[in-house]
Amino acid sequence: MIETTNIRGNITGDSMLSAALLLIPARHYNRSGYCVTSRPVSGRSERRVEDILWLDVAMSPLEPVRKMLENEPDDLFLNFALAMEYLKAGRAEEALTQLTRVRQIDPDHVPAYLQAGQALVSLGRKEEAKAMLTEGMAAAERQGDRHAAEQMRGMRKLLEA
Repeated sequence: MIETTNIRGNITGDSMLSAALLLIPARHYNRSGYCVTSRPVSGRSERRVEDILWLDVAMSPLEPVRKMLENEPDDLFLNFALAMEYLKAGRAEEALTQLTRVRQIDPDHVPAYLQAGQALVSLGRKEEAKAMLTEGMAAAERQGDRHAAEQMRGMRKLLEA
């Protein structure tokens, strides 16, 4: 039988590597609130750090948004939310794919152009970023969003320098 605790611990991947002999309960929560479990070790009720299995992938913040999108694939907010989660996770290519989907649903969704431009810059694709920002400026002007248009114009000028 596996014990359960409801405490939030300070276990991270880096600290686990440096604390190889640390004993922890069978179930624990890391700083992000993800559940950490261990496989049974015969004859011991405690678990060593090297026995831990991380479940972060199954409990990723991306999963709830993906599940909601299965039911509502054309929902603008959910598609944009998934793109933003990809960006937070450092997955710029996947974010770009999702932002393309957002622009297909609503060609005048100004934040999608700005975020796509920034993602392209982070990937070192300056020419594509400039083109995206130009499209975004046009969308912002159609929407009457002068602030966003100026923001993208300024970003584009920085890329030209």
